Amino acid sequence: LYIDGVLDTDNITSTSTTPSSALSEGTHTWYVKAINGGGTATTSQSTRTINVVDGYTSSHTWYVDNVLGNDSNPGTQAAPWATLSKAGSTAQAGNTVIIIKNEGAPYREMLFGTYGNVADGNITFRGVDANSKPEIWGSENMSQAVAGGWSVYGGGNANTYQKGSVTTNVVTLSAGSSTSTLAVRTKNSTNDETALAEGEWAYDPATDILYYRLASGENINTLHIEAGQRTQGIYCLARNTFKNIIVRYANGYGAYFDVGCIGEGLELYDSANGITLTGFGSSTTNLGPVLRYSVVAGNT
Repeated sequence: LYIDGVLDTDNITSTSTTPSSALSEGTHTWYVKAINGGGTATTSQSTRTINVVDGYTSSHTWYVDNVLGNDSNPGTQAAPWATLSKAGSTAQAGNTVIIIKNEGAPYREMLFGTYGNVADGNITFRGVDANSKPEIWGSENMSQAVAGGWSVYGGGNANTYQKGSVTTNVVTLSAGSSTSTLAVRTKNSTNDETALAEGEWAYDPATDILYYRLASGENINTLHIEAGQRTQGIYCLARNTFKNIIVRYANGYGAYFDVGCIGEGLELYDSANGITLTGFGSSTTNLGPVLRYSVVAGNT
């Protein structure tokens, strides 16, 4: 058994073992190396990570900050994680994850957690409070200034541009002079890049090309463009609670809730669909999905 790259326990004869000494608080890595009778060594295919938290209880609170955090941190308020995926894969039943809001820096990933349970309760993911709601965007920044790759498309109407290598199907697109002025743009009714009206867009999955025709006054070099790239903003299959979070620009649903999933104080905007609630009555031990005190608006 190797811990943090150093041999910790040798000559293990059973299928389980424990470290030679207690691990300090923080993140540690481990892997196993097996040696056969001929002396050939085989290392486990992946290095595993374990987080050690002194005084851990099922009511433990973790923190995520996509500006100041780092996933190698212990996930405390003073040293938060950086990603929702780290929080979602680490938090356990009964835990709370506080997601810090950063102006102009949305979380560009899906929020998906492990399951809570009846004994310890749901895992709660939430903003600090109702006035500090973090934003989860299902889109990627496709602006010329950030992603590049936009060029004039000569086969359509004036001011039509194209961007190649967009390998994920685009279902929703928003544009504006900045992140604060973004507005959902209309997809051409026949998805015909040769006939776009001003402010319309089209996407060709066969060639992975995204097309957009500038609206009056827009400049492709300064325009901010957000194209949907993830299916959900929040994805809950069982016993998670989500509070005081805003979701925008998802290709599928702003939120997907199955059995035991609870949403409170959510704002779901500008996605292909607002929310789906499913799993009602699937088990007498599970609370059906619940959405309360929330806003679902502007979804296409």
